[in-house]
Amino acid sequence: MKTIEIITPSFKLELCPQVYEGPSPYNMIVKVNVVSNSFSVTTEIDTGTLQFDEFVQQLIRMYNDLSGTAELIGNDHQSIVFEATRTGHITIKGCLGRVLREEDYKLNFSVEVDQTDLSRSMNNLEKGL
Repeated sequence: MKTIEIITPSFKLELCPQVYEGPSPYNMIVKVNVVSNSFSVTTEIDTGTLQFDEFVQQLIRMYNDLSGTAELIGNDHQSIVFEATRTGHITIKGCLGRVLREEDYKLNFSVEVDQTDLSRSMNNLEKGL
């Protein structure tokens, strides 16, 4: 599967899906790297291949129509949501993090990017279908 990558001067998002090497071929781990100004998180979202495929379809529709949303919600309650605005921009919101040794690490973010910031990733996703 193709990596989804969005890079602007103050924001970077990488989603790298990998089918889980285990008993079920329908499980997927999406490696996520987000850098927003001076804040960052690197984590993994546990989801299913069908859910990720639906997210990709939603993302392509939202990008082409400049309306709607695309949601990637993991089994572990982490999420990334893309939402088209009326001004031709895309709002990207997320709640990412983990609980490690009774400590809670989270990054909640919301950033608005121009539709053209997604063009390279969308072209790659559409070619991969």
